[in-house]
Amino acid sequence: MLLTAIVILLLLASAAAFALVTVARVRRAYNKRRLLAETPGVTCDGIDCMGISAVCSGITDEKQIENLLSVEYARYEVVLVLDAQRDTQAFRRIAARYQLIGVNCHPSEELPAAGIRGLYRSRQRCYRRLVLLDRAHGKRSDDFDAGVSVATYDYILPLRGQSRLMPRAVERLVVELSEHPPGSIALVRSFMGDTALLFARERVVRAGGFANDPMRGLRRREIKTLYETLVYCPGAVRRSRRGGRWVLPALLPVAALAAGLWFSLWMAAALTTAAVVWAALRCIAPMLCPDGASGADGPGAVRYVTRKIGVKNFTVLK
Repeated sequence: MLLTAIVILLLLASAAAFALVTVARVRRAYNKRRLLAETPGVTCDGIDCMGISAVCSGITDEKQIENLLSVEYARYEVVLVLDAQRDTQAFRRIAARYQLIGVNCHPSEELPAAGIRGLYRSRQRCYRRLVLLDRAHGKRSDDFDAGVSVATYDYILPLRGQSRLMPRAVERLVVELSEHPPGSIALVRSFMGDTALLFARERVVRAGGFANDPMRGLRRREIKTLYETLVYCPGAVRRSRRGGRWVLPALLPVAALAAGLWFSLWMAAALTTAAVVWAALRCIAPMLCPDGASGADGPGAVRYVTRKIGVKNFTVLK
């Protein structure tokens, strides 16, 4: 009985400690991001010649493309992989919008790149970082591999679905890489918001492509985890209602005290732990939500955080 009690108390203490540590990590990342935003021009040029290629599969929404092209970092490009025969209208619309023309395509032989029909770049200098790759429809892993074969830079950011970049997300990744010796980090990841994975190109090639899960076999010192939102999907966070958003957190400590007086210390400990975890989520939600602190710090934001904070592993492709 005593051993069981000790185990329960240790579990509750671990949950509370994990919540507090997470708050500290998220707060540190939030402060670093604010410092980066308040320092104009800190990443206007490539840091240590570091470049990032965002490789996108099946993305056709123009607003989403504009978001990806809004990055100010110099050594950055967006590689869109589409099937011109399958998504004919979207392909023509994108080509007309950005004045894309066909250019010579010479994919590298590092990864298999079957099905490539053509490569398109813009006539306009302002869209020079956009690359459109026409490839026969297939697996998403094959799209990513084909995108890597025509990508310019040494770090690959795979994106899919409705994924969009937070402001200065790319600059934040570059700053994080610059704090470590060149080539020492093979993966920068963030599980806050939508999962973001930045791979070293060499790691993807060594793994044989995205179909073989480049994360497998990485050592801990080769992985850097960020506790901030880098990628998000619009509408993932619902705006909260104004009334009653602090009722439950305020009642939990009172309920814990009442449970300790009239029932048992176990219930009091459990409710106290719940109060600590809830307060921690309330603290970090405004710093993680893509809509910012205004209107996104209510129960909807807490649900957003709890849905993302429990992720342990992430499979790039299924």
